[in-house]
Amino acid sequence: MADSYIRKFSPNRRHYIAAALFLAALVLFAVGIHRAVRTMWRIDPRGLTFEGSVSENDSVLLSADPLRGALKGAETETEICYHTYLGFMTDINCYIIAINGTYCPVAVVRGSQEEADLFAGEYVTGYFTYKYSDGFAKYMDNITQVWELDSYHDYSQYDELGIRLVNVKRERISFLWGIPFLFLGLIFLKKAGTPYFYYPEDNGFE
Repeated sequence: MADSYIRKFSPNRRHYIAAALFLAALVLFAVGIHRAVRTMWRIDPRGLTFEGSVSENDSVLLSADPLRGALKGAETETEICYHTYLGFMTDINCYIIAINGTYCPVAVVRGSQEEADLFAGEYVTGYFTYKYSDGFAKYMDNITQVWELDSYHDYSQYDELGIRLVNVKRERISFLWGIPFLFLGLIFLKKAGTPYFYYPEDNGFE
């Protein structure tokens, strides 16, 4: 009479590594798709107001000159960078732009093509976010004490909902970062073999 067997699910370490790699790939694919889609339906800021017209993660296509000024006692004007976020690979500079009379922060990678395009008045792509707004309200409340600015502008009209400028081409292929994790997961899964083992029913395994 043929022995009967019981199937047991018993993954080894390689199965767990493969599962972690697949999960990482899934997350990177999802984030990449979100970033790509976010750059495809870009709104034109003309006519927008911050109260109700825009919200966080809305994408935007704009051309705006960063606010320029000269430090008190100086004569040379420059783009006002109110804060710099230092990163491991890149630094983020935060400038100030006006959208329909309302000032808001705009964040961009230092030394990037997007920063150069912003300074040149070219059209740039970004998305609305509060991520780079730390200290912006306090800065705007005291900006005329530090900078020589045009007196006929109302600098009290500002909003902390800022814009993060991005590289459109890079955003639209960012999902590709998930592919190496997917391939590594497949390699570990192949080497791990089947996660099921079969034991004879009469050997004490129930």
